[in-house]
Amino acid sequence: MSQKNIHLLRKSSLSHPGFDVVIVGAGPGGLSAGMYLARAGFKTVIVDRDAPGGSARWIEKIENYPGFPKGICGARLMWLFYAQAKRWKARFVRDEVCCVRRVPGMWSVECAKVRLPARCVIACSGTVAKDAAIPGAQKFLGKGFYVEPFAYQPKRKACVAVIGSGEAAAHRAIELSRRAKRVYLVSRGRVLRAHGLLKERLAARDNIVHLTHCEVAALTGGRLLAGIKIRDNALGKTRSLGVSAVLALVGRQPSTLARRGRGDGYFEAGDMTGALERQVAIASGQGMAVAMRAARYLRDYEDYRTA
Repeated sequence: MSQKNIHLLRKSSLSHPGFDVVIVGAGPGGLSAGMYLARAGFKTVIVDRDAPGGSARWIEKIENYPGFPKGICGARLMWLFYAQAKRWKARFVRDEVCCVRRVPGMWSVECAKVRLPARCVIACSGTVAKDAAIPGAQKFLGKGFYVEPFAYQPKRKACVAVIGSGEAAAHRAIELSRRAKRVYLVSRGRVLRAHGLLKERLAARDNIVHLTHCEVAALTGGRLLAGIKIRDNALGKTRSLGVSAVLALVGRQPSTLARRGRGDGYFEAGDMTGALERQVAIASGQGMAVAMRAARYLRDYEDYRTA
């Protein structure tokens, strides 16, 4: 999605009393909420530091979103979400949200470049990666070590490692194996926490090596990552492997949004709510449900002001 298609707001454009709603996060939940509220006639702005779509836009193929029997590319699906919200005049701001502050009778979403006053706020800021607690991780962060699943795209013939035991790790290992020479999937346990179809696809890739009962004991290299030390907990042995990249996908936790003050008119939706079920369809549905509650709140707000 090109920068020219994103509506950027300037401080000078915020001289009016504000928006009806500011939505923090432009993933599936935020885009769904924004579409619903903008279509209902509310002044809606969606703010995110990244392009619309969240992490879903990087998924190679989404096969479990209803309505697409053959699946759909994540980028394409998120563009459709964005286009639908934009059609109903939802506005978009590309900025970093610093905090959400309660002010008399309103909310203020304070960003690095702009301040967005609103009658209510919907937070859909997603999740952040859990700490993998691997020695040397900070030294190589962004230089061969990554904690976001789509922060790295392999070169052909590269050898890479994915750390994790869940579906995210299995999915990414399969996607990386289409370009990489070899992918090591490093799991502490013996069994992957993944559904049967995913396990079948994993087993069918002959360039994926699943190392069970193992953990990464250290990262090695100079300026860039060059290898890892693997500890086999079942055998009590350690060995070295040459890899050019490591993706630590050991789980995610809800992001925290700095909020100062309490009061009515603040809502949350999507993965940041802490729900274990994290799917595009679920985040979208939650965004829609919260938008309906926000719409009722905004109507009550207006009735109160005009009474």
